[in-house]
Amino acid sequence: MSQQRIRSAFEDRLASWAAARLLPVVWQNAGAELPTTDHLRAYLLPAETTSRDLAGDMRSYRGVFQVSVFTEPGQGPNRAEQLARELDELFPVALLMPSGGLNVMVLSPMSAMPALQESDWFSIPCQCRYGAEEVIQ
Repeated sequence: MSQQRIRSAFEDRLASWAAARLLPVVWQNAGAELPTTDHLRAYLLPAETTSRDLAGDMRSYRGVFQVSVFTEPGQGPNRAEQLARELDELFPVALLMPSGGLNVMVLSPMSAMPALQESDWFSIPCQCRYGAEEVIQ
């Protein structure tokens, strides 16, 4: 399935980057306990798959990849904003990520959404749009 290959493209790149920073990542539906330190939470949010030809052979995949940055509350926004900036550098516009015969492309800048302040966490959701095309044979 193409969503698996798209997820793999993003998650592999994020996992390598996060490991180099000793930053835990909570993967979607992976059953891990939430870390008690700064961490990331990653989500693939696919949109409807479309076909641009009458035969239905050309598939177009679109969606959003979201990484929420979680830091300890009461420390100010600097750490979360720094990580959000680094995520933008990690997933630049027009980045092409091959994954299992599918080329996944970042279509929009990794954008920081409004911060969320909770009693246990300060978080900044960051997201970019992606696209991939495939010919079904």
